[in-house]
This record gives sequence, C-alpha cells and structure tokens, in this order.
Amino acid sequence: MTTTAKSLLRRPLLLAAAALAGAAGLRAQADAERSVPAPSVPRASKPAALTLFAFYGDASGALAQDAAYLDGLAAAYADRGLRVVVLMRDADEARTPALRRAELVDDRGGQFAANLSPAGPDPRSRLVVADAQRAALFRGAPGCGVLDMLERELAGQGDSAYEAAAGRWRRQLADSFDELAGGDTLGLLEPLARRSPRDGLLNGLLYLTYATKANDRRAARALRTRATRAMSAAPRALAVFADLAMRGDPLRAEVWEDLRPALERAAELAPDDASVQRALLRARVAARDDRAAGRLAMQRRRSMTSTAHGCLDFATLLARAETPMVYRDIAEEAVARAATLGAEPRLLAAARYVVRLRCGEDVSGASQVLASYRAERGDYYRINSDAWRFLTQVGTMGRYDWFAAGLVEELLGGSAALDYFELDTAALAMFLVGRVTEAVDYQRAALREGGREEAAYRDRLARYEAFAAPGPR
Repeated sequence: MTTTAKSLLRRPLLLAAAALAGAAGLRAQADAERSVPAPSVPRASKPAALTLFAFYGDASGALAQDAAYLDGLAAAYADRGLRVVVLMRDADEARTPALRRAELVDDRGGQFAANLSPAGPDPRSRLVVADAQRAALFRGAPGCGVLDMLERELAGQGDSAYEAAAGRWRRQLADSFDELAGGDTLGLLEPLARRSPRDGLLNGLLYLTYATKANDRRAARALRTRATRAMSAAPRALAVFADLAMRGDPLRAEVWEDLRPALERAAELAPDDASVQRALLRARVAARDDRAAGRLAMQRRRSMTSTAHGCLDFATLLARAETPMVYRDIAEEAVARAATLGAEPRLLAAARYVVRLRCGEDVSGASQVLASYRAERGDYYRINSDAWRFLTQVGTMGRYDWFAAGLVEELLGGSAALDYFELDTAALAMFLVGRVTEAVDYQRAALREGGREEAAYRDRLARYEAFAAPGPR
C-alpha cells in the first residue's frame, strides 16, 4: 500500500469548496432536494404556509429532549402560518412525551421517513420544513438554522439555493471539517453564518475555524460575543454553538468563561431541554466548579441520559472534571445504559476507556478495553484513521480525546517508523490531552517527513506553538 493510499484511510475525501459553491450547482442541488413525497398526515383545519416535519423512530428519549423545543416553535410561529408535525414510527401514547402545541402523527410504516433518508431518521436531518405544496425547503436539526430559515421564508425572503448549500455543508463538515485549510473554510463559512446568526452549528464551525485553523484569538472572541448575543433567546441554538466551541477549543479558559453566563440564562429558559443542560454542565466542569457541576449532574441526570448519545456525552463530560473519581458510579451507569440503548460499539469502547481511565483510575482495565479494540480493528493504518476521526469529527471531538491518545500511544510504541500523517495525528492527540510540548515536536516531525505542502499541517503547528509560548493564547 502506498503512502498516499494509506493516508486516505485516515480521512474522508471532501470536494473542493469552489467546485461545490458554484451558483449553477447550488440551484441544481436545491431543485433536487425540494421534491418530497407528501406524507399521509391529516391536513390542517387552517391552511399552513409552512409545515415543519420532525421525524422520530419511536417514543424514545430523542423526542423527550426535543418536545419542548418543538412546542416552542409551534407556539412562536403558529400565528404566522407554521404547523409543526411530529411523525413517529411507533407512536406509543403511554411512552410518548406530551406535546402541547405540536401535532403527533403515527407514521407506523416509516414511509415518509424512508423517503427523507433511506436509512431512516438522520439526527442531522431530523427536521424538514416544507411549503404548502409539500416541497422541502429546509433539512436540518434543532438549533441548526431553523429559526433563521423560518424568519426568511415567512417574510417572503426565502432562498432555496442558500438553504441547500447550508444544509449540505452542515452535513459534510460534520464529517470532514479538517479537510479544508483555514482560508478556504473561512471563505466558505463566513457568508453562511452571516445569513444565519442563530445557526448553532454553522457559527460553531466558523468559531472553530478562527480558533483552531487560523489561530485568531481576537476573531474567535468577537464571534463568541456576537453569537451569544444573537442566540440569547434561542437556547438550543446557543447550546449547539457553545458545546461545539468548548469541545473543539478546550484549552482556552476564556471560552467557557465567556459562555457560561449565557448558558446559565439559557438553562433557565429551557429547563426541560437536556441538550441545553448538558452544555451548561460542560461549562461548569470546564470552570472546575465541581460543586455546581455535581449538583446539576444529579438534578438532571435522568433527562441527560435518556438517549444513547446523551449517556455517552454525560459520562465522558464528567470524566473531564478536576476530580473525575467522584463521578465514577454515575459515569459507569451512563455507559452501561448507553449499551442498552444501542450505542455505536466504537463509541461505547471509547467511553468505557475514558471512564475507566479518568473516573475509575483503572489503568489496567482501560488497557484491556484498548487491547480489545485494537484486536478488532486490525492494522496500524486503521487505528490511526480511527484516532483521527475521534479527534476531528464534529460528533466526537472533545469527547474521546483520551481514547484517541491511547490509540496513538499504541502507534508510537510500535517498531515501525511512523508516516507523516500518523505523526500529525499523534500531535493533535497529545495537544488535546494537554501535552503541548510533545504536540509541537510531533507536528514539526510531520512537516519534516512529508507534510510540508499541507497548509492544514502548518495551521496546526502554529496553533500548538502559540499554546506552548508564554503569554495570552
């Protein structure tokens, strides 16, 4: 296997921004995505200008976490012509959270959800907004651009090409954020985020571009200020933004210091939104406020762990505490519950490792988890690829850094010389677990061994060196 072929194992390919951003391409994409078969849901007694469809597989915790959010949308926009319809494949009334303003419809066959996505409801595209003809205008997730889209469309200023572009980049960058260099990513995200100031994901990605790719502390802080102001009355959007900023930029104290007051207010506005409560918990943990963090963890544990994702996030979040050992029991319970809720095996393994290492102080037990994972995954190149994805994909960054570091140390302890892209992975893993001097050394080696032409490699070295130097970061 050539070095080039091996390096492709580490990262998914992403088409160049310029090729995807052409006006003709956006229009074609928008036209293709607008066609959505009409679901067999009852027509509203009063015609709706727009219908927001929310898809859920069953009466699980996902809807419990979103119910208040959906009711809030229905209440805020009903007078302006929005109807909110929740479609569920298993609408068990005994287990389904009460919806006060949104309508619940049994999509028992899952036919409409299947038309939306062949794999069923995708958490990143759970919401679809359609016009009166049932043509899709928007696909996304709670807190990710819905409010801005509704305002534009209800004011007669809708733009299908923009919505298609924004939706596509939300999905693609979640998997491949590392692929574009800082300048390219800024050029892509700045106009999108400007048009959607309450899009937690797009603004979060732009924040990470400033903070990690461009290493522009001033621009990053200005965006934090602007985003918290724009999202002050949008708790879920703020939670998406703040959670991503704190996970992706974990070594800068000013991040959680700036975001915590806004999250405290958001948590009061949305006491039943587990995503908002977990974002606040992350801020309290980062601030080393163990008393306040522990109180919130115990008060909201049940709602925070109602989904597999929530369980894993809760457990790995507590593992970041200054004294994670005090959370051992509830962190282990959360991981065990995630298994019963069908969590992805690779994420379960990563969470078990992190909780055993950090909360249990069980180095031997953590090593056993790592050895088992290694045995299942096979060769070094796949291990390196796994570590990189844990570190860089939007859904996993900042949650499993210690597990990725464990995988990397397996590579570093091997007999074979590492390729430049493996050294790059090692550098990022060391940096994110606080071993900054080692990160600088590995990144310099990555550049020396073959990464000199990679702008992203130079961006990362600049970031590590800035943190290694004394003074403001």
